[in-house]
Amino acid sequence: MTEAARQNKCNVGMDFLEVEVSGLYLSSERFSENRKMYDKDGRELTYDEKVGLMQKGIGVDAFGVPDYHVDSATLVMNGAVRAIEKYKIDPRKIDAIVLGTETPLYHSKPIASMVLGAIEERFDVSLKNCFAIDYNFACASAGYALRDSLARISSGIVDDDKIELVCSTDISSYFLEKPGEKTRGLVATVAGVKKNPRALKIEPIFGVATSDNRDFFRPVSDENGMYQAEAIVDGKYSEQQYLSHMRDALDNYIEKYNNLIEKGEKPELGEKLITDDIEFIVAHAPFPGMVKKAYLGAFNHLRRGRKEYDAQLLAEVGRVEPRIEKCDSEAEFMKEHNDFMRALSKAEMFRNELARKVVPGLKQLRRIGNGYTGQVHTGLYSTLYNATTDITGSHIGGVYYGSGSTAIVGCFEVLPGYIEIKDKMDLDERLDARQEVEFPQYLSAVSKDKPNSFFEDNPHISRMTESIVPPKKEFAFIGIEKEEHNIGLRKYKWFD
Repeated sequence: MTEAARQNKCNVGMDFLEVEVSGLYLSSERFSENRKMYDKDGRELTYDEKVGLMQKGIGVDAFGVPDYHVDSATLVMNGAVRAIEKYKIDPRKIDAIVLGTETPLYHSKPIASMVLGAIEERFDVSLKNCFAIDYNFACASAGYALRDSLARISSGIVDDDKIELVCSTDISSYFLEKPGEKTRGLVATVAGVKKNPRALKIEPIFGVATSDNRDFFRPVSDENGMYQAEAIVDGKYSEQQYLSHMRDALDNYIEKYNNLIEKGEKPELGEKLITDDIEFIVAHAPFPGMVKKAYLGAFNHLRRGRKEYDAQLLAEVGRVEPRIEKCDSEAEFMKEHNDFMRALSKAEMFRNELARKVVPGLKQLRRIGNGYTGQVHTGLYSTLYNATTDITGSHIGGVYYGSGSTAIVGCFEVLPGYIEIKDKMDLDERLDARQEVEFPQYLSAVSKDKPNSFFEDNPHISRMTESIVPPKKEFAFIGIEKEEHNIGLRKYKWFD
């Protein structure tokens, strides 16, 4: 294969990226007014302490709330329509619609096919020769969808002028008055993946780590046989799985990168870290504070054992990382290590890199909340959107995590055409235009006042009886069929 052919084969990426949010939200202040919170010793927090925990600890200023007519299908339907119109895409060029979600609306029918139908209706085209499928590995689903899209397009089985829509959509659900409730939210993303893209090139290297564990699983039904939307959450265990899988996927990425160096396909790193040439990092954000903690672990992991790092630690932290063989017990080591990581988190060398590389991708997520599969691609959008200088040629590292569990590490190169895409991005304006709900309205949107039946009261839609903000220029959920041969079929309509 000639170098030109190899470059053309590898020049696949995101031509555009769109983010869709709901028209309603709940602020951290209003949430704090209406919910009790406690410190680790069981003391009830004051209002100011609760707001501080939400905004500074968890990193959430607000989270989206679904209106009556909003579900996980309408979010991504409207995101796809917005993207096609905004970025001037010919819908007849769509070869596949692939979608990551962990809040499906049917047991077997994919939301991707519903997106296909919405595009056909809105643009008066036929997509009968288009592939459509959903991916399901918790919050990493969109990462799997993206990798497979890259593989298909790079292989040559997709015509050069065709495009694939790689989507995500989720409405997160947690038990009320439990710790997870603070991390609700909803978001959909739509990326157009093709050869010779405008915005982002996808590097064809992915590190992965996967295991079979009990992290954040969602039973099909509860003990009474009723459909259950909420996951079983064990916070400390989930955090451990996130951090360990991220670290192992990063190591796998480095191993694969080093193999390419040996083949002469990547330049030698010398004394550089693999992240030195990665200007930005986006990672799965169940809440922004988790990303900061994850990056702290990666920051230390990549530098461990380097003499210059130990010298920096002594200068800024006053100590080097403790070693278990020098401690009298595992408990002593864990205490010393936790103290060390806490001190490192306050060190200038870490905080400067965090602010430069990670914070730009979290800005809008602080207002959106947790959209499960959409967090990484929303972070990519935010990184481009928040750039104040030309970042052409920069690299963005991406870390996907899905409970159960899997982590994927990849990298994106910012292309010159991103400026054309960035000029059309308007997420802050749409977030500013949202309406805040009263707390009783929030409860009506997310509470379970009656038992669930999968067909009659799907857990991933609002429990309101009417819309707070009537639908306009969007697809909206309008009800569920009750007739014998259509029972459970969800109905949608475009509202001008």
